[in-house]
Amino acid sequence: MAQTNKTKEKLVNEIKLLQKRIAKLETTDAERKQQQQQQQQQEEIRNLAKFPEENPNPIYRVSKGGVLLYANPASRKLILEDQTKIGDKIPEKWIGMIKGVYDSGKRQQVEIELSARVFLFDLFPVIKGGYVNSYATDITGHKQAEERIKVFSDAINSASDCFMLTDLKGNITYANVSASRTFGYTPEEFLKLNISKLDADPRVAKKITQEVAKKEKWRGEVTNIRTNGEKFPSFLSAFIIRDDKGNPKGTMGILRDITEIKKTEEDLKKAYSKLELDKRLLTEKNIAFRVAIEEIEIEKNRLKDEIMTNVSEIVLPILKRIRLKEKAARKHLDLLEKNLRTLTSSFGRKLIDRQLRLTPKEVAICNMVKSGLATKEISGILNISTQTIDKHRKNIRKKLGLSKKDINLTSFLQNL
Repeated sequence: MAQTNKTKEKLVNEIKLLQKRIAKLETTDAERKQQQQQQQQQEEIRNLAKFPEENPNPIYRVSKGGVLLYANPASRKLILEDQTKIGDKIPEKWIGMIKGVYDSGKRQQVEIELSARVFLFDLFPVIKGGYVNSYATDITGHKQAEERIKVFSDAINSASDCFMLTDLKGNITYANVSASRTFGYTPEEFLKLNISKLDADPRVAKKITQEVAKKEKWRGEVTNIRTNGEKFPSFLSAFIIRDDKGNPKGTMGILRDITEIKKTEEDLKKAYSKLELDKRLLTEKNIAFRVAIEEIEIEKNRLKDEIMTNVSEIVLPILKRIRLKEKAARKHLDLLEKNLRTLTSSFGRKLIDRQLRLTPKEVAICNMVKSGLATKEISGILNISTQTIDKHRKNIRKKLGLSKKDINLTSFLQNL
């Protein structure tokens, strides 16, 4: 019995000893875990402390009084521009901004241009610390893209053509100013419409949509309809637009109102038809004119024949009888006969038709020269000196183009 008690006591002591050892081991393990956690926390703190240093964007900390408390490496280039060092006051132009942010107690954003770059400064006031943290992001590329987009948008809005964008279902997502002016919808109203609403014939709109989806583009004339129900002709160019990955994201349509062009075409057609009519009438008038000319020519020839008949049958026989009775006046009668015969010839007409500007006296002398009369005979008939006759003959040769030419004037006139 005594032995059994001793054995139990020994076991109890060993159990207690084991419990102590286990408790010690547990304490050591907890301490080790705690140490590991502390080490991890310290590592995280060190990593977080490195974050501003490794950040590629400028980071500043400025006291509420305007003293630069911290600046990471990325900001040093900008700091050097103003020759500001840690512990120095920042330039006066920034102190008022920092004070305003700190006093407001609210986060603020401001765009500032530094070293030909544009930065967005995110300013966070830390009231308890008495400073303002500033996180700057270079947005130069973004601003340039915005400017390009603005230029492009202004160009589209100032264009006379209608520019519209739709999604793949044909719902309008954008319409420029010209589209509003042409169709009569406001920009907000456009965003509630499907593109088919603008076409006078929904079947045509559906066909165009299918064609664009199949061939990625379509061009041609269509008939559109305004908000007031008025239909008008237009020329449309539509094509697929894609995203950065090349996937279709919608369509773009460029539309031009061709009402005035169509009106001009119609006016030109009417003018051409009128011109054709005028041409036909003119042709008919020309034909009538030619017929009239021919009739005048016939009448002229008839009169000429009558004159020739009258002179031959009436005047010349009388002159013949006079000549037989009046021998002294025979020369004059011979000249008169020749002149009467000249009336029935083309001589006088040719002298006029040649536009020689012969005077009546020169025409009379030409008739006498053609009849074979000498200068003295002409002088006696006209009762002027032979020198005057010679002067007239010289002027006649000049007007007939015979000056300095070895051509007999009498022969020339007889061959007219």
